[in-house]
Amino acid sequence: MEQQYLALNRLDRLLGRAGWIDQATAMQPYLNERRGHFHGEVMGVARPRDSGQLVDIVTVAGEYGLGVIAQGGNTGLCGGAAPSGMKPEIIVSLERMNRILASEPLDDVIVAEAGCTLAQVQQAAERIGRCFPITYAVREECTIGGNIATNAGGMNTIRYGNTRRWVLGLEVVLADGSLWNNLKYLHKDNSNYALQELFIGTEGTLGIVTKAALRLAAKPGRVYTAMLAVPDIGAAVKGLCHLRRVSGDRIITCELLSRACVEIVRRHMPDAVMPLWMDAPWYLLLEIETGRDETILDECLASGIESRWLLDWKKGGDDEIRRQWWKIRNSIPSIQKMEGASIKHDLSVPISRMDQLVTQGCTAMKAICPDVRPMIFGHLGDGNLHFNLSQPPDMAPERFLSMWDECSERMHDLVMMLGGSIAAEHGIGQLKRRELQRTQSPLTLRLMRAVKNALDPEDILNPGKVVPPAPGQAVRSVSSLIGVDGASENQGETDGSK
Repeated sequence: MEQQYLALNRLDRLLGRAGWIDQATAMQPYLNERRGHFHGEVMGVARPRDSGQLVDIVTVAGEYGLGVIAQGGNTGLCGGAAPSGMKPEIIVSLERMNRILASEPLDDVIVAEAGCTLAQVQQAAERIGRCFPITYAVREECTIGGNIATNAGGMNTIRYGNTRRWVLGLEVVLADGSLWNNLKYLHKDNSNYALQELFIGTEGTLGIVTKAALRLAAKPGRVYTAMLAVPDIGAAVKGLCHLRRVSGDRIITCELLSRACVEIVRRHMPDAVMPLWMDAPWYLLLEIETGRDETILDECLASGIESRWLLDWKKGGDDEIRRQWWKIRNSIPSIQKMEGASIKHDLSVPISRMDQLVTQGCTAMKAICPDVRPMIFGHLGDGNLHFNLSQPPDMAPERFLSMWDECSERMHDLVMMLGGSIAAEHGIGQLKRRELQRTQSPLTLRLMRAVKNALDPEDILNPGKVVPPAPGQAVRSVSSLIGVDGASENQGETDGSK
């Protein structure tokens, strides 16, 4: 303990009042995960002003055996930026490292510090007549460092892919305090092992991203928004395939909303503009770039009525209608909180198997909890659904949350059977370590641990996240992590077992 306080004194002197927080009240905003499931304690919060200070912080932490949790906008949903309690820890918030360092229109590149919000990056691209096309509902809060650390996807993945596709170069602080600078603008580079790929999507467990060279895209032409009513998931998938083909792959966004999701928005936001006059089983929120041919959307959707995969549709006539429709879509997660406790899954399967995921998933969940209310929405265009469950109105929240492990096991078994992923875009964090250990092959887990041990043998960076423990070591269940069942640790799950 004395050694740890020596470390804290060094960090205090190194960072000064603006860069070091150790008062309990001031630390609180950094300690609580967005959904409220993960809480913890740390010895302090460091706020470096530049890469050099971050190098010093990680070096000191390594000397004294402190864990370092990198944190951006703290918008994660799996406890990846929350304390784990695995060892004495400090949080490193990158919020002061928020400068746009370069804008290069001839190279189609912006260089940004990791603490820049996604909105900042998008605005910087806009100023030079380009666009950074990755976007999410929390773009004003999430940071580009966090986006890279989780390889975040979002609304436009159908056309633009995940964050990984837009990263050209990185600067990264490693676990031993060294600074790896690969901040290149190159669109082609086969001179090494593509080492920066190691740091994208690994949630700060292998290195802390400090700067990024980001590729830009041309601004889309005229974009139209439409709301579609479809009878079932199979029809939605068929319709999307049709629209992509006849539009020449101009679909930018295709979001799926269940009737249950629209109904809870209607209940809690009575002033919301509802999508269509009819109560359809499913809705699609569609955006398409029409270019100069403004009739292409009308033609596509008219043919959808004829081929009977489409029940009804309405085109957004102005920006206000479009804003209202997106307000419905983006409000679903927060409004679900008003319906009580929820169990959430971030799943992906091949698009052709989404109907099986929804049909079989709902059957499996109702077998566990007959009155459960599935709230299903997400990104139809890339096979990623947020398969959320709301508690029955007459059930205690704690009772419902105690079913989390059973529900997740059943859902994840189904997803693996369908050739999918248990973590489409939100990451693993603390929430899914046990399920990762249960669903991945022993070889996959061994390779993950080998990479972690090579780059961070002392487990300094984000301990207790992503990489499951070695075979035979305990890994905690979700119910015990969020404190609803009184359990301590699950001793029965080991490497790759079911």
